Amino acid sequence: MLALVAAGLTTASAQSTFTKVTTGQIVTDTGHFMGAAWGDYDKDGFIDLAVSSAGNLQNRLYRNNRDGTFAAITGQPIVNDRNDCFGLAWADYDNDGNLDIFFANWESAARGPKDLLYRNKEDGTFASVTTGPIVNDSIYSGGGAWGDYDQDGWLDLVVAGSGIPGQNEQLYHGNGDGSFTRIATGPIVTAGGTSEPLGWSDMDNDGDLDLFIANANSPGESDFLFRNNGAGSFTRITTGPVVTDRATSNGAAWGNYDNDGDMDLIASCSLGAKDRLYRNDGTGSFELISTTEMTQDTANSVGLAWGDYDNDGWLDLFVAHSSFGKPTPNRLFHNRGDGTFEAVTEGDIVADGGLSLGCAWGDYDNDGFLDLFVANATFDVVRSNFLYRNNGNANRWLLVRLIGSVSNRSAIGAKVRAKSTTGGKSIEQLRELGGGTMNQNDLRAHFGLGDAIQVETLRIEWPSGIVQEFKNVPPGQILTIVEPPRLRASEPGRIQVLGARDIDYNVEVSNDLTEWVEKSPVRGGSVFVDPDSSSLPVRYYRALVSLR
Repeated sequence: MLALVAAGLTTASAQSTFTKVTTGQIVTDTGHFMGAAWGDYDKDGFIDLAVSSAGNLQNRLYRNNRDGTFAAITGQPIVNDRNDCFGLAWADYDNDGNLDIFFANWESAARGPKDLLYRNKEDGTFASVTTGPIVNDSIYSGGGAWGDYDQDGWLDLVVAGSGIPGQNEQLYHGNGDGSFTRIATGPIVTAGGTSEPLGWSDMDNDGDLDLFIANANSPGESDFLFRNNGAGSFTRITTGPVVTDRATSNGAAWGNYDNDGDMDLIASCSLGAKDRLYRNDGTGSFELISTTEMTQDTANSVGLAWGDYDNDGWLDLFVAHSSFGKPTPNRLFHNRGDGTFEAVTEGDIVADGGLSLGCAWGDYDNDGFLDLFVANATFDVVRSNFLYRNNGNANRWLLVRLIGSVSNRSAIGAKVRAKSTTGGKSIEQLRELGGGTMNQNDLRAHFGLGDAIQVETLRIEWPSGIVQEFKNVPPGQILTIVEPPRLRASEPGRIQVLGARDIDYNVEVSNDLTEWVEKSPVRGGSVFVDPDSSSLPVRYYRALVSLR
């Protein structure tokens, strides 16, 4: 079932431009800011922003006021704790319908090198999680990423071991009750390295999440790539350019930039090395692309974020630069749609330089065009962050918000494919909902559609394996799609509805698959009892989502 939120088309100009936001604490607060993550933690339909801070400073949380401005949240542990945080990521790890948040902590005066996890209490506040291995293991952490690697419907977490040579990554398995178990064996947790950015993606299109780990701060060392074997095990990949190229990797981002239906990878580099773009051939094998402009940059690149900023149907790339205390202009590369990119040379978005580390795209005003936040660090000069509002253009768009039911509630790892006729050509875009690297884009899947009059096929591939398709979807709207439940017959006339426990499902019955009769709603996890089944030779059942 689709829940629609009306939103209009924007036709401001023929070419998308940005306006730099100069007022409000979101751009006037100063600090040693490292990463950024968009997420709608208060469920009002507008994304909010969390920003991590290093230097034993406070992290930041900005609530979206729904009028283009933000309010800085105070008086909560999420912003009161003083730490040395790098990466961060939103996710509903306990499947209660509310976004929680993880901060990777390098060190703090109060806690030492222990990571931070905050549970959303649903009333606009957060509680510090104080028990369990995630918050009690001592590890100098650079980043973390959520993903359901064993497809059991509960999110797991991988944490990068940063700064201490040979320190291993940590992998935490979600137990299904809000707690986690640290995985002590397997190549992910024994590879070593000094990693910061990492990220899950189904690189080989086999339905489960694989993992890339960038080996930061280790000149001459290779990055790590792990293929998911299913059943909770992984194989370390040892061949191919992703793992044989040797450079100092600072950032990473997965995205299907060439619209061929698989996830490609870019890694940012420092120490004079060029950023590296790897094109996926569809099987999880990669080709190093070195002939496009964005791979010729030798500045100190850190944060990376894919996003179709001009809504033409092709992913563009923003690169945040930080050159060891020397401000360097950031870069924005426009996707030409032929496998190459061109550098954008005008506007504040590429003229500003502020020791930028984190960056994330998100449509904070719900106008269908991606806005951009950039986190800036402080070394010799106190600096504030950047926020750029997208003014839009005449191109059409679609935003898709997913709610997992059998899958994890945040639908992290889900693939959304949108097929349309754009510019007279048929294209099929792919978005994969990500659980973070060092930064995190808007968790809603955003599609630029150019002049397409509709999305001819919208396909949702849920982590559970359930697939939904919708035909002839109109653009210019925000869709909320809830994953349908699974039904299991425990005995004749007793049907268990396997779905989210806080969602109602309308069970319908039929004798011939032609006429369906709706019965009373059933909460996910409950059993529907059909008193009439015993008198019928055949009985069919289905369940539809009833949104509240």
